[in-house]
Amino acid sequence: MRSTFDKYMHPILQRLLYGLVILFLATQALTIGLLFYTDHPILIPKWRAIAGLLALLAVTAAVFRKNDKGIIDEGLVALGFCLAFISMFFEGSHPMHQYAAVRHVTADGFIESDEVYRRSAPVVRMLESEGSRVSKTGGSFSIERYLYSPRIGILLGKSLGEGKGSPDMGYETFGVSAWLFGIRVACEEFVFFAINLSPLLFAYGLYCQWKSKPLKDSLAIEPIKALFLTGPFAIGLIPLIGT
Repeated sequence: MRSTFDKYMHPILQRLLYGLVILFLATQALTIGLLFYTDHPILIPKWRAIAGLLALLAVTAAVFRKNDKGIIDEGLVALGFCLAFISMFFEGSHPMHQYAAVRHVTADGFIESDEVYRRSAPVVRMLESEGSRVSKTGGSFSIERYLYSPRIGILLGKSLGEGKGSPDMGYETFGVSAWLFGIRVACEEFVFFAINLSPLLFAYGLYCQWKSKPLKDSLAIEPIKALFLTGPFAIGLIPLIGT
């Protein structure tokens, strides 16, 4: 039976929680897909990261199960494609983007380096104020994209920059950090999308309330269990205060 707290849960908040749960499942699936796709396994503990993520996915599905059936099939695939599409609109300057990927392209059009720096790094500030710079060899330096986390940059095939303004972390290819790499990336993506998409989820809840639409799929989520998301959310906030 649903608890008294669940019984009197406002429908708008109920739908919001459901959306956040599906969002968390989708970011896990998206991260697993990117790990499979990556062409730079030397910088990523690929299979250990995937194994760690699969364990998290299993725990998440178990926490939010409905009649012993996981809710992963509740629009997860569709939302995964939506996240991949939406991510194209969040590569530019954004208040949550604390890092930038600086790309060096040779005169022949080959990528010589693709490194992640803090936005406070001198090279990033220079490129932001002056735009792309031509190198001595005829190539160019430019900001390829902005990033919420250096781990997301590594997942996308970039390396860590060196010198002033470089991320305060090393490559997490050994030990426990290797198993947790994928989990941390998924949590970071979850926080970024949750903060940016929550207004849309809330607006959708308002619309459903205005149209007096009854709750359906969102009833699968017991609000008290949504407290599980506070852990991943806290982990995903770390890039805002450190690495």
